[in-house]
Parts: sequence; structure tokens; C-alpha cells
Amino acid sequence: MAQKLFKIGEYAAHGKWKVVVSPAGSVVTFIGIDYDTNKEVERKEFKNPTYLEMYNFLTEVTTSYWADKLIEYVQSILPISPHSYVASPFS
Repeated sequence: MAQKLFKIGEYAAHGKWKVVVSPAGSVVTFIGIDYDTNKEVERKEFKNPTYLEMYNFLTEVTTSYWADKLIEYVQSILPISPHSYVASPFS
């Protein structure tokens, strides 16, 4: 399990975001931490995530620049599919 704390500040809700990546189960967790109190205030977990799923969530709580930075960290540990769709069983 790998984790990293990003101190983003005013460009993100809560100010700090911790990214926890568990390659064994292909689980990525984003934890919003209050900048002043250092308490967890938000958590979002993705199992077998796609780039688009994570990007959509992260751009709701931070800028697109920081969303890309957090996802780059995840991709350095866990291969992520760039596609958000699943192949149709009818093709």
C-alpha cells in the first residue's frame, strides 16, 4: 500500500488530500483532510478505477491541474485504464 499527502491549500476543498493506493486489490482512496485541524472530513474509494471516474470526482473538489497531479501519482503505482467505457458483450 502506497500513500502520499498533497498540501494543495486554497485550490482544493479542505486544503489537503491524501491518496492511498492498494495495488493488490486495485483500490484507490482519496481522503480530504481539513488544513487547520488535520482531521479527515471526506473519503472516496474507487475499486478498479478508470481515469475518467477519478478525474470527475477530483475536479469537483479541486482544480483540473491538481486532479491531474493526484491521478499521475496513482498511475505511477497502479496502471489505470484511460477509458471510461466497458466493451459491449454484443460486439
